[in-house]
Amino acid sequence: MKKILIAHPDADMLDLMDTAIRDKFPDLITVGVRNLARAKDQCRAETDDPFCLVIANISIAADAKTPRNDNESKGIELLQSLASVGHGDAPTILIAPSVTNDLLASVQQLRNCSLLLMDHSAGFEEALLNAIARSLGTLQASEEEEPAQVKVVVSLNLEKQTFEYEMKGVGFTYSTPRAPLQVDSLGFKRLLNRSRRAGDNPDDWEQELLEIGQDLGSLLLYGNPGFLRELHDAQAKAGGAERKSICFDIDRSVYPAALEALTEPGEERFWMLEVPMYRRLTRSGQSALDRPVLFHKRVPRGPEPFSALIIESPASGPVENLTDKQGKRLFLKPLENVKEECDAVEAALSKRASPLRRIGPQDIPEGASFRTYVRDVLKEGKWDLVHYAGHSYYDETSGKGYLLLPGPFVEELDVELFNTYLDHARTRFIYLSGCQSSETGFVFEFARLQIPGVLGFRWPIHDQAALDFARHFYENLFSKSAAPCLERAFLATRCAIREIHKQDKIWAAAMLILQDPD
Repeated sequence: MKKILIAHPDADMLDLMDTAIRDKFPDLITVGVRNLARAKDQCRAETDDPFCLVIANISIAADAKTPRNDNESKGIELLQSLASVGHGDAPTILIAPSVTNDLLASVQQLRNCSLLLMDHSAGFEEALLNAIARSLGTLQASEEEEPAQVKVVVSLNLEKQTFEYEMKGVGFTYSTPRAPLQVDSLGFKRLLNRSRRAGDNPDDWEQELLEIGQDLGSLLLYGNPGFLRELHDAQAKAGGAERKSICFDIDRSVYPAALEALTEPGEERFWMLEVPMYRRLTRSGQSALDRPVLFHKRVPRGPEPFSALIIESPASGPVENLTDKQGKRLFLKPLENVKEECDAVEAALSKRASPLRRIGPQDIPEGASFRTYVRDVLKEGKWDLVHYAGHSYYDETSGKGYLLLPGPFVEELDVELFNTYLDHARTRFIYLSGCQSSETGFVFEFARLQIPGVLGFRWPIHDQAALDFARHFYENLFSKSAAPCLERAFLATRCAIREIHKQDKIWAAAMLILQDPD
């Protein structure tokens, strides 16, 4: 039978935890100790059959003869020493009465460690059992339950000078009231300007993005210690720093900011590679969305049914009515992988979407243009998911976005007009694989025009990288037994593509917008 080591100074707590664990996990044996020296001795004695889990209270005595000193954190010392006593692979749980920045940093440096807060006795037993189940990989969420996580909503409106935050538990009871953030407006405007140029340098763009994220962390986190403390407390209650999602609720004045780069000052890692992160547009003065984000509705038996349309748009050549940033006629380079990308998306959706349809220039009826053909197909019926692979363009001067469609001459399809087609089709998610013409403002226009979910890219991206991102996104969306989740598939894809295309900006350029309700 598997064994758990528990190091806690209180004999009654050891008995309580032993009883709770044996009732919940009858195949586990607990070994209780009350000091650091005894815990290490037990580990050395069990090297042939290591403990499957080690639980330590943050405060334990050094040995049987030494009084406990709450300032020494001997529980952390125990967990740090496990490798030296033959238990380096064991997952761990650290029990603490409250959370601090230093404590959270110590936990994050430990391998496979969860932080369990015991700020009050009520609910501790249930929280302990859930933490053990997560650590041992035995926690199974029912169809009605979601894994515990905290949703952090950061609301930023530079034009109105309003900055706020709130947090809500998902899968557990937790909430904070909406509270103000103190943000230096001039400092934020400087970040906006840096964000606009962040992708221009082909050599140092990642370092520049990291510095933007660190400065953003200084403004939002270190500039608001109350918010930072509540964030640490909430994620500890949820089971760890990775058990959070971050939603930036923003208006147009904030949209160019590289918000996804957020990290704490001094850290060399991006939070966007660790937790789901997405945007939501402030909808003040607008009507509420009349259709929900795709896959946000829980269905008792399997994934939510959906329909899908793939638009294959290999346009190339000069564009008659549009000019580039230098004032020259816009010219589109051929996109070599559009067909292969659509093949991959079609394969991923073939057994899941019903109906599923793919259209391209080869399907255009005689006498029609691709633009009118797209219109007619979208008006035929309901298309929950639309995947567009091809060129797009955002004209900053006019503030208009366009899809660029193939034909004898490249056709422009105004985004606002396209949105009326999508609205007729009741579209709930659009994937914009805009390749070498993607722009921040272009993605913004789709979200502004009432599409509940949009995936697009901040900077121009390469054709091969676009293909790989699309393939991995749909594989991640449907790869697990759990219901599809756009934001988690997006996170998994970002991480995977960073490994595949280490020097390419695509993993950082990707943006997800979800108009989810509070």
